[in-house]
Amino acid sequence: MPLSPLKIKTNVVKRISKEHAGYLKEAETQQKRIDKLIAEGADEADVRKQAS
Repeated sequence: MPLSPLKIKTNVVKRISKEHAGYLKEAETQQKRIDKLIAEGADEADVRKQAS
């Protein structure tokens, strides 16, 4: 029996929500890494490389 269109769309929203949460967590981790480099006085080129 095929899934109803509503159930499919609900699962899509759940998946996208999980992906979004993962991207936010990844961005936070990256920002912490950049802040740590700045605090340690790392070369500006290294900081820019991490930011991109």
